[in-house]
Parts: sequence; C-alpha cells; structure tokens
Amino acid sequence: MKQHSTIKVTVAALGVLMFLSHCQQPTKGTTSQEELQAIFPKGELGPAENFTGQAWNTGLVANDSTLNMVVGNVYFEPGARSNWHTHPAGQILVITDGEGYHQIKGQIRQTLKKGDVVQCPPNVTHWHGASPAKGMQQLYIIPNTEKGIVEWLAPVTDEEYSSPTRHVSKAGERVLPHFIVRGTKDLIADHAMVQRYDDVLKAAGQPASYIQVEDAGHAFFDWKPDATTRATFARYGVPYAAQMQNFFNGIFSKS
Repeated sequence: MKQHSTIKVTVAALGVLMFLSHCQQPTKGTTSQEELQAIFPKGELGPAENFTGQAWNTGLVANDSTLNMVVGNVYFEPGARSNWHTHPAGQILVITDGEGYHQIKGQIRQTLKKGDVVQCPPNVTHWHGASPAKGMQQLYIIPNTEKGIVEWLAPVTDEEYSSPTRHVSKAGERVLPHFIVRGTKDLIADHAMVQRYDDVLKAAGQPASYIQVEDAGHAFFDWKPDATTRATFARYGVPYAAQMQNFFNGIFSKS
C-alpha cells in the first residue's frame, strides 16, 4: 500500500455499513427479546449502579462453602451492558442465545454469539453486554468464590460501547473509511444513533459519509441470490452506488 501523501497513514480497511431493508417491517408484536430462546426464568432486574440499560439476573447455583462457586443466567436487553468490573478468581461466560460483546480493558472488543464461551482471567477489568439491535443471554460461572466474587467499577460509556474505532487495533494510525446508509423507517438504528456514530468517526479524523434512504427499514444486506434481495438492491442500492463509488475513489486517490 502507498502511504497517504499528506497524513502518512495506511489505508487498512474499508468499512461499509448498510442500514437498508428488504422492504419488510418487523411483524407486529415481535421483539428482540421474543426472538431469543429462553432457557431460564427472566429473573430480577440488575441494579442501575452496575448496569447500563436493562439486564435481568437469575441465580442458578448459590454460593456455599462446599462448591465455592456461583452460577447464574443474565438476559441483556438490546444495548444493555455491565459496568467495567473484575472477578478475583475469574469468570466463564457461555452464550446461550442472542448477540453481544465482551471486552477486556485495553484489548479489541469481541463479538459474541450463541455457542461462544469466554474465559476471563482473575483480576482482569472487563465488561460484557448485548449488541444495540439484539439482546443476549449468557450463563456465568464464577469459581473459587472464597477469593471474592466481583468488584464493580465505572460504567461503560456510550463512546466506549459504540465507538466504531475503539475496538480496532492502532485505529489512530489507520484510515477507516465508512459509507453509512440508513433507512428513514429504521425502527432499530435511529437517526441520532447513526449520527453519533458518524460524528465519532469524523472526530477521530476518519473519513465518513452518512446518507439516509427514504422509506427503507432495517436489515443488513446478506446478499442472498433471491428475488427479494435483488429487488431491494435495485430499488435502494443502485441509486446510491455512484455516491459510494465516488466516496471511496476519493479515498483511494489520496493513497
């Protein structure tokens, strides 16, 4: 790759976010929570001083002096997450449904999906929670509780949670172009949310372009070779293809 002639950085990635739909709004009464397959009761709402958003906890194995272990289930509603925290003896997470994140302080954020298992070492600062669009259910296992269970720290800020560059290694040394398209009828990613995303990128010195498409709802294109996807692309993608091409051509011309 050539270095940028002015700012001397490498074009390392192309981030193209498509907030377009298949022209189908969600079925009335269907929510992210209902889409998840619950294994255990929802439980009690977690305290606001330890969680952002709504996280529901069900204890499954209570702590005692024989097993020295705590096991439970947490359902994070979309956008909900824990504070930064540590466990003196570490923690194991088993994702049973949904989608979310786990991040150790100073490391790249992990995306979690059903079937993933996370082992967090003792006394390591981390957080975990749901994605913005879909909730997450997790089993948590805390061993060796005679050493302690959890130490709660500061909340995970909106910038830490949603910054598009925070989880990218050496983001300050890269150009990460984003061409962002949002449907005006998107019921999940509203304009303010996407605008903040765009603002954070630009504040970090990254090239970004954000446009809205009238009458489109929410879905990421999965590019299936079916008539619905082709019709969606023909209606919404083609008219904006030239804008996208011009945007990225402008990036490449400076490389």
